[in-house]
Amino acid sequence: MKMKRYIAVPVITLLLSLPAFVACDGWLEATSSSQVSDKKLFSSRSGFHEALSGVYLTMAKTEAYGGDYTWRINDLICVPYASQSNTFFRAFQQQNYTASVAVPYLEQMWQGGYNIIANANKVLQELENGRSVVTDDYEYNLIKGELLGIRAYVHFDLLRMFGPATWAGDNASKLVVPYVRSYGSDPEVQRTAAETAVLLLEDIQEALKCLEADPVRGDVPERFETTINTDGYWTDRQRHLNYYAVEALAARVAMWAGSFAQAYSLAEDVARNAVADGLVSWLDAEALVQESTADFRDWTFSTEHLFSLDVTNLYDNCKDYFFPSSNAMSSGYILPREIVESLFSYFPEAGWYDLNEDVRGPACQMSYLSEGYTEGKFYGSSGYKTHLRCRMPMIRLSEMYYIMAEVRAASFDYGGAAALLDEVRSHRGISRSLTEGPIARIDLSLPSEFVQANFLDVLDDEYLTEFIGEGQYYPYLRRMWGQRRHAVSFGTLGPLNKVYPYPNEEIVYGRKQEL
Repeated sequence: MKMKRYIAVPVITLLLSLPAFVACDGWLEATSSSQVSDKKLFSSRSGFHEALSGVYLTMAKTEAYGGDYTWRINDLICVPYASQSNTFFRAFQQQNYTASVAVPYLEQMWQGGYNIIANANKVLQELENGRSVVTDDYEYNLIKGELLGIRAYVHFDLLRMFGPATWAGDNASKLVVPYVRSYGSDPEVQRTAAETAVLLLEDIQEALKCLEADPVRGDVPERFETTINTDGYWTDRQRHLNYYAVEALAARVAMWAGSFAQAYSLAEDVARNAVADGLVSWLDAEALVQESTADFRDWTFSTEHLFSLDVTNLYDNCKDYFFPSSNAMSSGYILPREIVESLFSYFPEAGWYDLNEDVRGPACQMSYLSEGYTEGKFYGSSGYKTHLRCRMPMIRLSEMYYIMAEVRAASFDYGGAAALLDEVRSHRGISRSLTEGPIARIDLSLPSEFVQANFLDVLDDEYLTEFIGEGQYYPYLRRMWGQRRHAVSFGTLGPLNKVYPYPNEEIVYGRKQEL
């Protein structure tokens, strides 16, 4: 049987026409008058900068991290939003992935991911052929390292969405989504989960090697400012897949693979050194609360972004979902009041509430509606601060603490695990310890199985409240055997045990989805 070309044709016209890496309001859409040839684009260092920026822009498209991989689809499936009447909402919350309204979204998510990979591979290919253009080894390694990091980042998410929830046991020998490492027309063979994991880790390790002297680590050559960074392209490392972001990705992968000790080591290194080297800093929760002007609030906690994307028109794209008008309530992503009270109170059984203490809650992050609350994270009016506008967090500092906490709990160190969660919570305005006081949520004096249950309840709440809208709650739940603590609006539907199906064309032309 003739096999369909595996990867979608990349949006090369878009990639070839981008300006330098700038804030989202500076991105330009491709037009017929702005198209340039491969030869012209890759004939200069600035051309390679534009091409790399183009790959980031494909990541930010709505069918990828600007929507479907984050707030629009992945969150809708698992966040306990209130019931809506429209079929789109119901299909995804009920995991009815064969519904006519769901199929196009899942197909474009597959297509969107592989378009990003195709574009990354195209630039990698041109980079290898263009050493006479990118002559400086330092800059060459920065470009290559980021591209390899992007390729690994997107493949990993495709593996998590369209593949099994674990690579261990029998799943190790099952075929998973193809790992594409070259740009061309030949279809990439499918490999087993074990074989694909090797390729993923190879890309991550090579990316880390290339980025070992990342500017954020302070180890730049003397010529850096005078010859390499004269245009400032390499300055804002939070908006590039920098060394610490790739290392954080490695920690995610290790957790998925069940390599807890390695995950802890990686997350600890990121948490310690990304702060020490000035890439990130904890949110000033008090300042956020005191800032009364919405346009000046750092809604996405941008100082904690290990890596974030500029998403053009993010606010416009999601405002009908998170900031619905009265005539758009049927599409609004609304958290019921009782869910919010459960998430942002410490002892609801005793009627003890303090909804305003946690800055992730109604005090700052939620806009009140009569039906409940909507997430304010992606607010961005025309007057919003430019450097805060259109930011989609991709990896944040807090996730490293959650990883470390989960590993500690797995070794029955619940006190140490709770302390790590308390560290994050202290930077959200919460002064109360999880393990101390009359309303402690984790009672360390209980038998281990009860403490574990308490801890997992708290960790679930932390992932939901911390990463709502960012697409990280869904893979966390899948990795935790799909168990949902908070039922979605259609009642207890059971675990998230349905994998996104491959597009029909991939099945017809020989792809196998082994579950």
